Amino acid sequence: MTKKQNNLEKKVQESKIIWTSETIWIPKLELTSLEKTAIHVPTQERYDGLMQVYEIGGIKFRSGELPTDQNYFKTCGKETCVNENNGLSASYECIYRDVKLIIITDEEFYKIQEIPEEDLIKLNKYFERTKPNRASKG
Repeated sequence: MTKKQNNLEKKVQESKIIWTSETIWIPKLELTSLEKTAIHVPTQERYDGLMQVYEIGGIKFRSGELPTDQNYFKTCGKETCVNENNGLSASYECIYRDVKLIIITDEEFYKIQEIPEEDLIKLNKYFERTKPNRASKG
C-alpha cells in the first residue's frame, strides 16, 4: 500500500461509514436497531437518503427488496414513516402512532446513529454514481 492510499484509508476510517476497497470503494455501515421507533421522512429527498443508509447498513424490506429499489414515499407522501423491525416497512405516520411507536425525524435518527452530514453527502454521491435510477429517488 502506498503512503497516499494509507492516508486515504485512515481518513476514510474516521467516519461512521466504512468504505472498503478491493477495486472500488464500497460503503458499509453498522446501524443500531431502534425498538418501537419509526422515522418520519417528509420529502422524497429525505426518504431517498434514509433508504441509502439502510441499504449500506445491510437492512432490506421485509419483502427482501433493497431499500433503494422501493419508493413508498410515492404512496404516503409527506406522512411517510419507516420502521425497522425484522426488516423495513413503510407506511403513513398515523399507522405507527396508532400502534404506539415513537416517531423521530431522520435528523434525529442520524444523530442517534452518529452519522454526520458530510458522510450523508458522500453517500449520496456514491449512489448517484452507482445507482442513479434508483426507485427511492422518485
